[in-house]
Amino acid sequence: MASDFTVEAFADWKLSLKKRGYSAEFINHYLSAVRAMYVFAEETDLIQKAPKLRRVKNETKPRPGAKDKPLYTPDDLQRMLAKADLQMRAMILLALNCGFGPKDVRDLTWSHIDNDRVTLPRSKTGVCQTYLLWAEIRTLLEEIRQERLELEARMAKRKALRGDNGHVFVTRFWKPWSKDAVAGQFRKLCKKVGLPCYGFYRLRHCASTAMSLVATPHVQRKFMRHSQLQQQVTYTHTPDAEVDLAVMRAREKLLGKDSLISSRGRSPDHEEVA
Repeated sequence: MASDFTVEAFADWKLSLKKRGYSAEFINHYLSAVRAMYVFAEETDLIQKAPKLRRVKNETKPRPGAKDKPLYTPDDLQRMLAKADLQMRAMILLALNCGFGPKDVRDLTWSHIDNDRVTLPRSKTGVCQTYLLWAEIRTLLEEIRQERLELEARMAKRKALRGDNGHVFVTRFWKPWSKDAVAGQFRKLCKKVGLPCYGFYRLRHCASTAMSLVATPHVQRKFMRHSQLQQQVTYTHTPDAEVDLAVMRAREKLLGKDSLISSRGRSPDHEEVA
C-alpha cells in the first residue's frame, strides 16, 4: 500500500537508480515526481500522512557552467554512432544537428520533414524552428522510411495491418518511443561502448555548446528554441581552451599581431638605443 511506503524504502530505491547508471538529472526527476504524488495524496486525503521523503536528499545539481557537467567528445560520439542501431543513430544525430531532446524525438513525425529540412515546435516553450539537416541524417531518415514501407507491405500481405501513425521513431510494438525508452536505450548504448552515461539530454548540451562557438547568442537562442536569451546559459559549457583562444584573438585585435610589450611598458621597437 502507498501508506506503507517508508523513507528507508525511498532511499533504497534512489540507491538502486544510481547503481543502474541513471544520471543525477534523472534521479532528481524521479525523486521529485514521487514526492509530488505523496503531497497530492495527503492534501486530498487519499492517505492520512505522507512519509517524510525530504530526508532523502537529491543529487547535487551542478550550477550553470560548472565543470562537473562533462560533455561527450567527438571521439565519444563517433564510438556511439558506430555501435548504435539505425534508429538510435538517427536520434543521436538529430540531437546534435537540431538540439533535440527525448521529447522531440517522440514528437517527430514524417510531416515535420520536408526534403532537407525539419520544422518542429518545442512543446515546452512553443517556439518553432526549422533546421537544415545534415546529409548523414537525411540518408538515415530515408533508410528508416524505406524499411518501414517494406515492413508495412509485408504485414499487409499477411493482413496484419499496422502503421506508425506518422511517427518517425517507433518501437517493435509500433508505439512511439517514450522519453524513458529513449533514455534507457541510450544508457545501454553507453554501457556497450564503455562510456559514462550522462543521459540522452546531454547531447542537447553538446549541440548548444558547439553552436555557441560558431554563432551569435541570438542565433544560438533560435537554434535551442528558447523564448529568453539567457536560457541557453544552462546548456552551454565552454571549455577553458576556447576561452584561452578567444583571449589571444582579443589581444591581436587590441594590440596588433606583431606587438610585443616589454617589462617597462614599451614595445622593443621603441626602446632607446644606448
